[in-house]
Amino acid sequence: MGCKGSQVRFLSPRPEIRKAVDNIIIMIHTINIKEKYFNLIKSGVKTVELRLYTRPFQQIKIGDKIQFINRDEKFIATVTGFVLSDTFKNLFTIIPVSDAGFSSVADALNVMETFYPVKRQLEQGVVGIKIKI
Repeated sequence: MGCKGSQVRFLSPRPEIRKAVDNIIIMIHTINIKEKYFNLIKSGVKTVELRLYTRPFQQIKIGDKIQFINRDEKFIATVTGFVLSDTFKNLFTIIPVSDAGFSSVADALNVMETFYPVKRQLEQGVVGIKIKI
């Protein structure tokens, strides 16, 4: 469930355009995701991807792209913002749990704590990555 990144540069045959965009780099990050959450993001219901704030996710910037993959299917979303917290429980006091694709905080915490125990959350912090299809 890691995140891989690759750089994309805008290229143009016209020198004036090339010069104007030469310093713009957009990263495309790849995240493997379970089918249920893949479909929620793809349908626009889930607009926040939840992760531990580990090094790969610290590299993601606003404007970067995330390619979500589930088996043979994939799509790309744009990163529009971030919300940081020490735990998912506290994160849900900042963002609506429905933005993360859950119907209740209890359901969200039950799922998130199976992936990321509270001890790891406290050690590394958590991030809500705001995305738009």
